[in-house]
Amino acid sequence: MRITTSLTGDKELKRTLENMARETPKVAAKALRVVGTEKIFNPSQVECPVKTGKLKATGRIRVSTAESRGVSIKVTYGDRDAWYAVIVHEKQKKFLEGPVMQAKPTLAADIAKEIDLKRMAG
Repeated sequence: MRITTSLTGDKELKRTLENMARETPKVAAKALRVVGTEKIFNPSQVECPVKTGKLKATGRIRVSTAESRGVSIKVTYGDRDAWYAVIVHEKQKKFLEGPVMQAKPTLAADIAKEIDLKRMAG
């Protein structure tokens, strides 16, 4: 049995795929920031205990697009003035772990919904 196929518009296909490859890290980073903020950072801000407000004020969300490691997100708490962030998190209230665990089951699907492949191909 012989199967044959033909492809027309190969230059357009190549250009589209090259554009998608170039745009993927940027689009993924944007989607990760939107979903990470909505599903992890904002809920962690609500859960973060407030005595003086210093700990809550140190909350940060960062998205990294290092090519060799892909796209990643970091949600962090603590600095020199709020050095006790880990102690509060581990001993008193899992204000960051809770939102992460709650978001985990649908995180990939939520990010996928945020990515518009047609726009990337354009």
